[in-house]
Amino acid sequence: MRLRHLVYILPAALVLLFAACGGDDSGGSSGGTGSDETYVAQICAASLKFNNALEAATKNMKPEDLSSADAVAKILAGPFDDYLKALAKATPPKDVKPYHDGVIKAFKDAQEKLKKDPNALSGLNPPDPPQATKDRLDKVAAKNKDCVAAGFTFGD
Repeated sequence: MRLRHLVYILPAALVLLFAACGGDDSGGSSGGTGSDETYVAQICAASLKFNNALEAATKNMKPEDLSSADAVAKILAGPFDDYLKALAKATPPKDVKPYHDGVIKAFKDAQEKLKKDPNALSGLNPPDPPQATKDRLDKVAAKNKDCVAAGFTFGD
């Protein structure tokens, strides 16, 4: 039952953990040229798609479907990979880029660990953006339909 609980609380937890992230250490990230509105739209669209993918993946599951860590990792792998790819394409504003890149690195590390241990995400501790950045992006997110639908905020 503990694994089942993990799968059902994971979307909300990951939305909070992925707040304001994106970028790619391998050159896929912008040089920090995005606007707040574009960046928020990209992050929230990815979050909503991720939530929907997890919901679809777990919709008709039975407890025995989650009988092992490997089964849970397999369920999470596709949506997690897709989400990370979408975030990597996001274009953060210049002042958000250092934080953005730090979060992507933390999640790429977790992605590797997830292949072996589905609990790897519970220990994930990405950096926090400055409070002023959270507040600024939350104002934009409050007006974005995907953010609202996903229950996404950049703040705590």
